[in-house]
Order: sequence, then C-alpha cells, then structure tokens
Amino acid sequence: VRNLLKVAIRLPESTRGEVIGTLRELFQDPHHHIREAAADTVHTLEFPHIRPLLAVLWQLAHKDAEAAVRTAAWETLTRLGQE
Repeated sequence: VRNLLKVAIRLPESTRGEVIGTLRELFQDPHHHIREAAADTVHTLEFPHIRPLLAVLWQLAHKDAEAAVRTAAWETLTRLGQE
C-alpha cells in the first residue's frame, strides 16, 4: 500500500481518480493491516485529491474494529488539519 502511493504521486494528474478509487477499496479491505497502511499513507497525496476520502477516514478513525486502524486514520486526519 505504501509503495502504491509512492508511485501514485509520480503518476500523471489524470490517474489520480483511479488512485482514489483504489484507496477506497483498500479502506474496506478485510485485513486490518491493509486498512491501517492505507490510512497511514493517504496524506502523501495532495489535499485536493484526497478530499473525497475524508469521510471514509473519519469513519475509520471512529468506527473501525481495530485500534491500529483507528489510530492511523486519526493521525492522518490530524496531519491534514481535519480532526
């Protein structure tokens, strides 16, 4: 997941929609380590592009079953000034 975002920030602007769609899927992955990694690294994308994901991050921060996922999402929202 982290490598996906490292590559995504180097891709043309036109691919960002696909990246956001992939992140939405990763936020719903059954494996909490995947959800945690996605939540932890989404801030590496530029803010206007991740705006559609803020509501999903908020849900993860407050309602995910795993504490590590909640923490990662909350820390990302804090980094983005959206807590």
